[in-house]
Formats: sequence, structure tokens, C-alpha cells
Amino acid sequence: MNLMSILKNTTFRLLSIVFAIYTLAWLYLNLINPWNESFNNAFTDSYGIIAGIGGIAGFSIAKKWGGIKSVVGRSLLAFSTGLTFNFLGQVSYAIYFYVYKVENPYPSFGEIFYFGSIPIYIIGAWLLAAASGSKLSLASYRSKKIVSILLPISMMLLSYSVFLKSYEFDWTQPILIFLDFGYPLGQAISVSLAILTFYLSKGTLGGIMKSSVLLIVTALIIQYVSDTTFLYQTFQDAWEPAGTSDLLFTISYFLMSLAILQFGEVVDKIGAGKKLKCTQN
Repeated sequence: MNLMSILKNTTFRLLSIVFAIYTLAWLYLNLINPWNESFNNAFTDSYGIIAGIGGIAGFSIAKKWGGIKSVVGRSLLAFSTGLTFNFLGQVSYAIYFYVYKVENPYPSFGEIFYFGSIPIYIIGAWLLAAASGSKLSLASYRSKKIVSILLPISMMLLSYSVFLKSYEFDWTQPILIFLDFGYPLGQAISVSLAILTFYLSKGTLGGIMKSSVLLIVTALIIQYVSDTTFLYQTFQDAWEPAGTSDLLFTISYFLMSLAILQFGEVVDKIGAGKKLKCTQN
């Protein structure tokens, strides 16, 4: 077993163990011991370690694909950076809570990382679609690919119909309004591109990338739901640490990390020459 295989296996076990611990902790905090302030806050301020682990592992896997020299390599660098940004966003929120004693300081400095992950994910999905060998254009969204538009639009309409039902525009806080609308809009774009990539990937490397792309699609959709839930609960002053949105974020980080690890499996299954041919600039 080579060093890369050992790294992927070790990372997979570590991610699985950490995810299992947080899942069991969430069940305990919500079903057995519904409110323990210290534990609930500790959960909310630390589950992002899953994104941190996935991001670090992703940089190594991207290098295996050729790093910035290949399309897939650049895509994996983008997704890994997005995970790392989510981790840093949580660290920023933790600093606000433990140092400045501010609970859920939305919006705050942490949005630089949280919101910043969205365009990075969009870039990652765009590059991954390009790696399929198909040129992205309006024609790409026709016929069978129409779902790549309809699903995100449906998601946005549903979230806006719930979220904006009682939304009050406070034009003295333009950044808040921008973020409230920008989060679901930006994530809908990344979901749309990821779904399109899923359709295109069935012809790439014999469809070997398809399961990895499906994990990315699922992770992005869950993160979309997570952010929408967080925004709604914050707007309704109903957000609590270790709640539903935190569990959904935990799942989305885990799935995105697994998707990146699967790309590590893909690169081991194909020859170097074929890899470079399929991922060239």
C-alpha cells in the first residue's frame, strides 16, 4: 500500500470516527439531555473540524491530480479551499462567542469565510463540469439537463416563500440584506452547476467520477438547506446551538469530504497518462 492510499484510508477512518462522535453527541443533546449550555455551545463551535480535516486532505489529493496544472486538480483545490473557509468561518464565530461573549453574531467577520466559500464552490463545480470535456453553454442546460435549472429554482422559491413571508427590509443594514439573499442565490448556482456536472460526468473516465460528483451535489444541496434553516431561525430569533442547522452542516461537510476522498480513489484507478489526457488544460 503506497503512502497516498495510507493517507486516504487514515483520513477516511478519522473523518468517520469524528462524524460518528458528533452525530451521537447531537442525538444526546437533542433527545436525551435536551439542553446543556456548555455542551451545546461546544458542539456548535467545533463540528467544523470535519471541514478542516476534509480540506487538508483535499489539498494532498488535488496535488495527486496535478494541482493547478489540471482542471480536476484546480477543481479539487477549490472544493478543499471551500471546506477550509467553512472551518475558518466557524473558528471566527467561536472567537466572537468565547472572547466577545456574542452568541450567533450574524452577520460578522466570519461571513468573509462562510460567504466566501460559495463563489469558491461555484468555481469548483464549473471546473469539474469543464473536466467532463463538454463546453458549458446554454445548450448544456437543455433537454435532460433542464433539471439542473429547475431544481435549484424550486429550492430558491421554496426557501424564499418561507423566509421572505415576513421579511422586513432594513436598508440601514445593506450587508445583512445582501447576505440574506446572497446565500441562497449563490448556493443555488453551485447546486445547478454540480447537477449539470453529474449528468456530464457519466461519460468521463467511463463514468468513474459519477459517484464522487453525486456526493458533491448532495453535500451542496444539504448545505443550501442548512444555510436557509440557519437564516430562517436567526430571523425568527429561534436559533439555538446544536440545533437542526448544525446537524445539517455537519452532514454536508462530511459528504463533501468523502467526495474529495473518492477522487483520491479515482486517481489510483486510472493510469497517469489517461489522467492527464482527461484533465488537461
